[in-house]
Amino acid sequence: MNILISCPGMMFETVKLLRREFAMAGLGTIAAGNSHQIAGLYAADRAYIVPSVGEPEYIPALLEICRQDDVKAIITFLDRDIITLAEAAPEFRAIDVEPMVVSLTAAEICDNKYRMFEFLSAHDFKCALTISSLGEFQRELDRNHIEYPVFVKPVVGDGSRGSMKCHNMDDVILARGGCTDMLIQQYLDGSEYDVDLYVDTISKRMVSVFAKEKLLKVIGGTATGISMHDKALFDLVERLSRELGLTGALNIEVFRVDGDYYVGEVNPRFGATYIGAYACGINFAPLIINNINGRENLPQLGDYQDGICMMKYPQVLRITADNQGFASI
Repeated sequence: MNILISCPGMMFETVKLLRREFAMAGLGTIAAGNSHQIAGLYAADRAYIVPSVGEPEYIPALLEICRQDDVKAIITFLDRDIITLAEAAPEFRAIDVEPMVVSLTAAEICDNKYRMFEFLSAHDFKCALTISSLGEFQRELDRNHIEYPVFVKPVVGDGSRGSMKCHNMDDVILARGGCTDMLIQQYLDGSEYDVDLYVDTISKRMVSVFAKEKLLKVIGGTATGISMHDKALFDLVERLSRELGLTGALNIEVFRVDGDYYVGEVNPRFGATYIGAYACGINFAPLIINNINGRENLPQLGDYQDGICMMKYPQVLRITADNQGFASI
């Protein structure tokens, strides 16, 4: 019996640790991606090359892997893949495979920064003012509801990729480049936090949580962070996950400005820096295993030490030509 990880990307260490944890429960780990040049594939017990997300044969390829390799559940590390798997969830469940993804509605909200802004505003969560047009931006400037600097970023996209910090209207116009799918977002000047949490797929309760303050940030995540506890922060992400209807492994970015927490990005998947939480003793793998076996997890919140400093560093994976022979589906 196996767990399938689709689109593992560069998260080699996360695949490796999940493989180790799944193996202790008698489960194998299979990975699938669209290229031999995906580091995460090499951390699994076995890997397959499949069509890219969005291609017509992508889901059929995953279903075929599930049938032939006795797959129990599927996990993804890619934002775009979450919607694809959520749409195809009935097809996986029809062959007794559990897609560990959020609902399609929740996935679409998390994938679209303007829809997320509308949701957060409607549910009384503090967040960055987000504007969809230059005309509206000018009006908000005139009303003193927003000021420079601001961020211009894609409506759909991973984290800060494609974002540009702008200090005047010329910068904003240049960053938007005449595109209508670029948002203008308030700059939040404060401390930043990453929260990794697991919401039980049966009880719908948050059963594990880990928070760290970002000390050094790079595109795609935190380079250096320090573990911390704050009940107000835990309560915030618990309420957010409940009202959005999120389950499974999640990652939420939060800002603290003038003593108040503001919700930033919501990633309904394993975060790129989950390995930091794992290093501090937070283990989502047994929670996943319990859920796919129909067992409810009991809450065990904040079971780690404060003040642990975590530093990511680059590594090189060396693969010779004779070790790149993954099967294609």
